[in-house]
Amino acid sequence: MNISFFQKCSNCGACYNICPKGAISINDEGTFYLPVVNENLCIDCSLCTNICPVNQKYKINEPRYACAGWHKNSRIVLNSSSGGVFYGIAHNIISNGGVVFAAIYSNDYQTVNIASTDETSLEKMLKSKYVESIVDLSYQRIKSELEKGRLVLFCGTPCQVAGLSNYLGIVYDSLLTCDFVCGGLPSHKMYQEYISYLQTRYNSKIKKVDFRPKSHGWKRYAFKVDFENGKEYLRIGTEDPYLKSFLYGKYTVRDYCLECKFAESHASDITIADFWLYEKISSLRNENGISLVLCNTQKGINAINSLKEEYYISDINIEKASYNKQIKASEEKIRKHNLFINYYEHYGLFSAYKKFLPDSFNSKLKNLLIRKFLRKRR
Repeated sequence: MNISFFQKCSNCGACYNICPKGAISINDEGTFYLPVVNENLCIDCSLCTNICPVNQKYKINEPRYACAGWHKNSRIVLNSSSGGVFYGIAHNIISNGGVVFAAIYSNDYQTVNIASTDETSLEKMLKSKYVESIVDLSYQRIKSELEKGRLVLFCGTPCQVAGLSNYLGIVYDSLLTCDFVCGGLPSHKMYQEYISYLQTRYNSKIKKVDFRPKSHGWKRYAFKVDFENGKEYLRIGTEDPYLKSFLYGKYTVRDYCLECKFAESHASDITIADFWLYEKISSLRNENGISLVLCNTQKGINAINSLKEEYYISDINIEKASYNKQIKASEEKIRKHNLFINYYEHYGLFSAYKKFLPDSFNSKLKNLLIRKFLRKRR
C-alpha cells in the first residue's frame, strides 16, 4: 500500500522524503501539486502511508503561553508580515551557528520553495507567500543537520510541520519548529498564470513580489509587484483578482484546506500570526504590525523569552488568544469552490474570477473611495 490509495493530501512533503526508493515525485502540471507514485520503483513498504499526517496520527502540542508584540527595530517590522517575531527567532538560531529552513521565492518568482539560510539570506524568508510551496527533500536535509548536532529552525505551514515531525519520528532538542495561522494554500498554477500576465502587461521581468506590503498600513491587505523596468503594480486586496479570490472566497485553495484539521491541532513549538484582536484583548497599539505568538512547548517558551530584550512584548490571555478552530467549510462553500476550480481549468483565472466574484457598482465605488483615502495617507 502507498499514498496513491489516499484521497486527501495537504502537500506536506513527508511521503516523498521518507520513500527509500525515490518512487514518489510531485506532479506540478495540474491545478495543485500532487504526489505521484512510480509503481515500478515502489516496494510496498508502506512508509509513506504510515507517516502521512493527514491520514494518520501526529503529535499535537497544545498552547501553553501566549504573548504579542513587535521588534524594536522598525525596519524589521516593515519588512515583515506583522511584528517581525519570525526574524528574531531565526536570527537567534543563525547567531548560534544554526540553520533556518523556510519558504522563499524562486529567482524568477514562478514558484515558492523551502530553502535554507546556508543557501540564501534570511531576508528572503520574511513575509507571507500566498501560494503553495515545494518542500522538495528539505526534511532529509534537516535530519542530516540535526544528526550533526546543529541547531535547526524549520518554519512552514502547520501541515508541513506535522509532516516533518512524523518523518523524523523522534524529538530533537536541537530542532525548533514554527508554523503560522494558515488561510489555505492557493494554487501554484493560478499564481503562475497571474504572474505571467503581469509580466506581459508591464513588459518586464519581475524584481520583487510582496503579498503583504505596508504601503497602505499593516491592516490593509494588498498585492505589490516591482518590475525590473522600474514600474510597479499595487492593488488593495479587495480589487486584486488573485488576492481577492484567495482571501474573500477561498476559491483558489486546494480542496483539503476547506476541511483542514491542522488549524487548531499544531505540531509546532511556536505558532505565529497577525494579532488582529489586539484592540479587543490588549492595550498594544502599532500601526506597522503586531505579532501574536502561541508557545506550544517549553522549547518554544524558552525561544520567545530569549527575545524579550529585542521586542516590545506583552503577555496575552491564552484562552482569548487561542481562537483558531478546525476549518470545516459548509457544503455550499465546497460546492462553489469546486465549481470555481472546474471553471478555472477550462477558462483560466480571470474568467473564473469575473464569474464568481464580479465587481458590483457598490464594490467599485467602495474601492475607489478607499484608494483616494489611502493616497492621502501616503
